[in-house]
Amino acid sequence: MQEERKEFRQKINAGLSYIDQKIDDLMTSAQGAGSGVAADFSEALDDLRARRAGAADKLRTLKDASDDSWRELKVGVQSAWDELEEAADDLGLGLKKAVAALRTKGDQNEDGQ
Repeated sequence: MQEERKEFRQKINAGLSYIDQKIDDLMTSAQGAGSGVAADFSEALDDLRARRAGAADKLRTLKDASDDSWRELKVGVQSAWDELEEAADDLGLGLKKAVAALRTKGDQNEDGQ
């Protein structure tokens, strides 16, 4: 049981590190696309950071959980992680679409001049 707990915590901690990097990458991409895109995605990035903090909080509850409550809490942590990962992926896709739309608009403006 202890090994399973350790492996699960390590998996989620690695995932949280991945999300931290993804947030940094998304922020850099949004800022690089221009102030309008950065402003549009600022709230979504803040929401993603809050979700990440919530998942980390849930993970901390597992550390001291009894064996009886651990399995139940694990389900909640896994669910929080799944939602966080999906939100990060959705935000990344939305940002890619916004940047592509800006590029297309910029190309149209150049062609029209």
